Amino acid sequence: MAITTPSGGPAGGALVRLLHENPRAAGRLVHAAVWTDEALALLGGCGWNDGGCVLLTSALSRLLAGQAHRTVALLGRGPWAQHALVEVALDGGAWCLDSDGAATRDEVLHHWRTVERVSDPILVELDDALIHPETPRDPDLADRVAAYLGDRLAAATGVVSS
Repeated sequence: MAITTPSGGPAGGALVRLLHENPRAAGRLVHAAVWTDEALALLGGCGWNDGGCVLLTSALSRLLAGQAHRTVALLGRGPWAQHALVEVALDGGAWCLDSDGAATRDEVLHHWRTVERVSDPILVELDDALIHPETPRDPDLADRVAAYLGDRLAAATGVVSS
């Protein structure tokens, strides 16, 4: 299911513009924004790739409001999602966005197959039933992550945040 919501604010608009101009550059900005002590402190003990990915996916979804995107889960052979990402529909095709940056679907699957050693990885629509019960998904925390990320992206792109 594609999600398109009214407005992601000034920083979200800057992220959308940059994604259209240069998806990898947009991914580098997201990566730089989330891998800071300040950003990791928001998570309270987990990281972006070990529980925080669902929160980051929710935060990115808020920032990407107005841009067609969907939240996806990376599945292996187990019952739970191994990772959550946002897949953004761009003119040149779909790009996945997470704490590692921006990558094509094929690049994401290759990484998880070869580096993370997930057997037979696939990307599917993110569904609550796929998320491990202990995975953080507090909507208020996702809002705080979105606000933090929006501020960082606004500063990095020179956009005045509201």
